[in-house]
Amino acid sequence: MLPGFLAEDGTISFRDCITKLFFFSALACIECFLLAVMAYDHYLSICNSLSYKIIMNLMVFLQLVSASWITGISVSALAVGMVPHLSFCGSSEINNFFCDMEELLKLSWAKSPLVEMIILVSCSLVTLVPFLFIIVSYVLILSAILQIVSAAGRQKAFSTGASHLLVVSLYYGTIIIMYVVPYTEQSPGFHKALSLCTRSSP
Repeated sequence: MLPGFLAEDGTISFRDCITKLFFFSALACIECFLLAVMAYDHYLSICNSLSYKIIMNLMVFLQLVSASWITGISVSALAVGMVPHLSFCGSSEINNFFCDMEELLKLSWAKSPLVEMIILVSCSLVTLVPFLFIIVSYVLILSAILQIVSAAGRQKAFSTGASHLLVVSLYYGTIIIMYVVPYTEQSPGFHKALSLCTRSSP
C-alpha cells in the first residue's frame, strides 16, 4: 500500500490490484477465523476451566490456527479468483486507498450473476459463521459468569474476555457498516476512513 501512497499519479496495474486484494482479503478472512478461535479459547477457559489444559493442548491449538490460515487463504483465493472473469471497460478509478472487492464489482460493466453469487456467498460465510460462533460463545460465557457467586470472581472472569470482545466489536462493527449498510448512505470520505480502520485493527 505504501508504494501507492508514494506514487505521484496513484495508478496501479490490474495484476497488482488483484494481488493486493488477495492479501487483504486473505488476512481479513484469517482474522475472522482467529477471532472465533480466541472466543472458543475464552469459552473453554471460563466454562470448562478444570479440563481446559486437556482440551486446549498444543496440538489442538496448532490445528485450529492452521485451519484458520488454510481456510482463509482458500476462500480468499476462490473469491479473488473470480474477479478476472468480470469484464472491465471505461472508468478504472477506485475511490479508496486500496483495491476493494466492492469497488471492483462496481467497475465491472458486464455483470456475471454466477461470479457475484460465488463472491457474495464465500464472503458472507467467512464473516457470518465466525461472528455467530463468537456471539454464541459469549452468550455461554456471560451465563457462566453470572453464576459465579463472588464479585471478584465475576470481575476476573469478565476481564479475561473484555479486550477480545472489544476487538470483535470494532472489527465486525466496521465490516457491517462498510458492507451491509448501503453505500449510497455513506459519504466517500467516511467509507475510506472505515476501510482504513478495518485494515489497521489488531
